[in-house]
Amino acid sequence: MCIVFFSRVLLFYNDSIYNDQTMNHRGFSKDIKQKLGLRIGPFIYQFRAYDHWGLQVLKQIELHLAVADLQDNDRIDRYIHLVDIIDKQNPNTLPLQLKGLLTAEEHDLKWSLLSNQVNTLRYAKDSAHTFWTTATGSGLDKLRFDFPWRILINDIVDRGGGLLHTGLASYREAGLLFLAPPGGGKTTTLSTAPSDWQVLSDDAALVWPDGEKCWLASPLPAWGRITNPNEKWRYPHMALDQSCRLKSILVLQKTRKVSLKKYQASTAMPFIYRALCEYPVTILTGAIQEEPFFRTAAAMTRDLTCWELSLPLHGDIWPLLSREAA
Repeated sequence: MCIVFFSRVLLFYNDSIYNDQTMNHRGFSKDIKQKLGLRIGPFIYQFRAYDHWGLQVLKQIELHLAVADLQDNDRIDRYIHLVDIIDKQNPNTLPLQLKGLLTAEEHDLKWSLLSNQVNTLRYAKDSAHTFWTTATGSGLDKLRFDFPWRILINDIVDRGGGLLHTGLASYREAGLLFLAPPGGGKTTTLSTAPSDWQVLSDDAALVWPDGEKCWLASPLPAWGRITNPNEKWRYPHMALDQSCRLKSILVLQKTRKVSLKKYQASTAMPFIYRALCEYPVTILTGAIQEEPFFRTAAAMTRDLTCWELSLPLHGDIWPLLSREAA
C-alpha cells in the first residue's frame, strides 16, 4: 500500500517538473517577466525574459543600448527567449519546458544548438523563435552586457551582409567605413572628426545590401569595451538601427603624408574580407563563414568606391575626405 502511494506521488512530482503549464525544478515558468525590443540594423528583435538570469541580462542591455518601443503592428524578425535551461545531450530536440512556448507545428522542427564561449543559442531554420541561455565554460564572466551575437551574424549573412571590424562615420548622409587591423588607427582617427561629421562607431558595424548597388550600415559596440566594464562606455544608449547609406570604403595606412588614392576592386577585396573575419566576437562564436564572406566582400568592392587613406599621426584628413570620398 505504501509502495503504491509513494509511486503515485513520484509520478505526480515528475509530471509537475515536465508539464508545460508549471514551473520546473530550475525555476522556469512560461510567464513572461519582461519584454524588450531592439532595432538592430535591418532587424527587429523582441527579447523575453522568464527567470532571474534573463531579467539580469535585459537590465544590462537597457543600460547600454537604445531600447525600441515596439507597436502591435511591428514586424518582429526574431523572438529571443532568455531561459536558463540547456540539454547538451539532445542538441536537436527542445527540452519539454520550452516546447510550451511554440506552436504545435514548430515542435517537430530540427532545432540546432550553437554553444560557444560567448553564449548558447537554440534555433530552427523555419522558426522566428530562438532560445538563449548562459554560455558554457566561457571564462567571460565580467562582460558589461550579454548579447546573442551568433544569431545576429547568421541573420545578417542570410541577407548578404556581415559584421565588419571597422569604424563607421557619415558626412551629409554619406556613410564611410574605416578599415584597419587592430591597433591600426581607427579609434584615434575618428576621435579627430570635426563637428559636421557624425561618428557612429569606431570598432564594428553591420553592413547589408539594400537594392541595386546600395549598401547600408549601422553601428555596433566595441567588443573591447564589452569585455572591460571598467573602461568608459563611449556611446551611451547606442542606437543600433542608426543606419546610413554607404558611399566609400577607406583602408587606413600609416604614412608621413596625407593622401587619398583609389583602389582597384581586386586590391580592396582582401581588406574587406579580413574585416568580415577578424571582429573578436566573430572568432569566439565560430561564426566565420568563408564563402558567404567572400561573396559579400566581392559585392561591396563592386558597388562601392574603395580608397587607400594614407595618414600621419595627427594629420588632418577631413577636408580631403569631405571633398573626395564623401
